[in-house]
Amino acid sequence: MDNRIGLLCCSLFLLLAACGGGSSDGGPSAAPPANTNNNSGGSGSAPPPNNSGSAPPPTTTSGLRIAYVAGNLGISAYSVNSDDGKLSEVAGSPFAPATPFVPETRPTWVKVDPSNRFVYSTDGRGVHAYDIDHATGALSEIAGSPFGTGGLGVILIHPTGQFVYAVDRGGGGVWAYRVAPTGALVQVAGAPFSVGSIPTDIAIDPSGKYAYVPDCLNSLVHAFQIDLATGALTSPTDAFAETHPCGVAVDPSGKFAFAASSGGPRDGDQAGVWSFSIEPATGVLTQIGFVAAGLSPSRVAVHSSGQFAYAINFTSSDVSAFRIDAGGTLTSIGAAVPTGEQPGSITLDPSGRFAYVTSDRGTISGYRIDANTGALTEIEGSPLATTNLPASMTITGLL
Repeated sequence: MDNRIGLLCCSLFLLLAACGGGSSDGGPSAAPPANTNNNSGGSGSAPPPNNSGSAPPPTTTSGLRIAYVAGNLGISAYSVNSDDGKLSEVAGSPFAPATPFVPETRPTWVKVDPSNRFVYSTDGRGVHAYDIDHATGALSEIAGSPFGTGGLGVILIHPTGQFVYAVDRGGGGVWAYRVAPTGALVQVAGAPFSVGSIPTDIAIDPSGKYAYVPDCLNSLVHAFQIDLATGALTSPTDAFAETHPCGVAVDPSGKFAFAASSGGPRDGDQAGVWSFSIEPATGVLTQIGFVAAGLSPSRVAVHSSGQFAYAINFTSSDVSAFRIDAGGTLTSIGAAVPTGEQPGSITLDPSGRFAYVTSDRGTISGYRIDANTGALTEIEGSPLATTNLPASMTITGLL
């Protein structure tokens, strides 16, 4: 193997080890509107949320919006100020503490479910499940957790809340679980579903019909239909995304998908974001175009308005902003904005007003999003320094 390809792959694995894979909250995956989770596939419409017999979410609210951050000390919790985007750590945080100097206990990716009842995270032991205390934001682990196998990265929850998907960054597959009424997980038959050499992220379209997984080493984005009855991934097809796509996101309309490609080992290899149209009847991707970003784009997120997209650049330590036109083409919005060193995840808050970028060097950078232009302006007090070296982040709706 070309030495530079080897270095690229090593860099990607270091990124995955630090951040658990790849949304934006969802890492990167796409940031969906009002705390939905870009989801499932197969034919037909998505089933109604949480129809498995679980208790409905509370009818009263505490007024809290909580950001959960996976890091080396466990899962930290911060209240989010709705006016200025500032983060304030919750009493008792971090929850689900990791064991010092034991890497397999460090959470790598974290995600809240659409009903704001449960939080799920991955580490070297499996998928952990937690109840959210709506009065305080505190987490308590659900009986039987962790579930499944260890070594998983990015995690994503179906928009209905009925299924959880976790990328197996070492095994080349995606694990799938059905969510029980208690929040516990039951493995879907046939899982893990094979996706290629180095799967690094997962996104699901808003209808819940299709799932998309980038295969970084082979420069492909795999498209799957989702069996809405079982959660299984079926009928895979591939789309080419030169070179080395690491992150993927779907816009809120379900018409377009975007892949952040880290670039290749040769001078002139393309590093940026690819745009694809989504065939409504099948979920198949058709390439639309490409726009350059910074050095080694690794994650991409789409604004809840569907007008803007953001890509974090691992090597240049910044975030690139783009406008999405009616045909899915991206246009750069000014110069890239600095982040913490080697950013690992980007999360757009459900209100669409703020963006947050984690760096496992110990910072969370926060930005205000201009509703008209999509431009990012760093909020006062950013970056927030933390000893819980952050890998990924997720934000609840109003609790």
